[in-house]
Amino acid sequence: MSKLYPLLSKLPKAPSTICPQFRTILLAVGHVARGDVHGVTSAFQHLDGSFHNKGYELAIVQAMPFVGIPRALHAAASLEVAGVVGHADESRMVSIGELRERGDSTFNEIYGRNALRVKRRLRQFHPFVEQWIMTCNYGAMLSREDASLRERELAAVAALSMDRCAAVQLASHIRGALKVGASYEEVRMTVEHARVLTSEDDWSTAEAVLQRYERARYAL
Repeated sequence: MSKLYPLLSKLPKAPSTICPQFRTILLAVGHVARGDVHGVTSAFQHLDGSFHNKGYELAIVQAMPFVGIPRALHAAASLEVAGVVGHADESRMVSIGELRERGDSTFNEIYGRNALRVKRRLRQFHPFVEQWIMTCNYGAMLSREDASLRERELAAVAALSMDRCAAVQLASHIRGALKVGASYEEVRMTVEHARVLTSEDDWSTAEAVLQRYERARYAL
């Protein structure tokens, strides 16, 4: 078994539903979002082998639409040097049409009654924006079976918490994580990783998003 990732000792205790290995994966997602390839490599070196595939899936493959392809590929190259590569069953590759069906289903599960409104808004930007998000982000990434939707949404929150320009998307994925089974304590823990991984400005933005949600949560 790998040793505990040292950064975990600097963080508040996690909910009992989050094991140290999965929390290390969420921290790796944060490192990728920050462009910290040394942090990514260190996090993976503290993962048990049985968690490598899930870690790669969440921190590299799924991270692409949230942190940008260049940062994700930079992190992937760093992991490759360290001997960590991703694995996938190519027989599970599906058509664009099936990706769209999966994407619509996952999007509807995350956004609930707001799904149609958000899709229309995306289409207003450009029809291809909506198509790409449905097929690539939600169909090819968030609908894959290598991790649960709860885990994937927590990873999305982990990535978006690192960027003060992503406050609107962070708020959406906080709600999405809660809709698909994450607890509020799990979401809060994930957002608070930004306190130790990112700048004061980025953390302040993430904290403000969380506080707005808390106020709405307890409002009469």
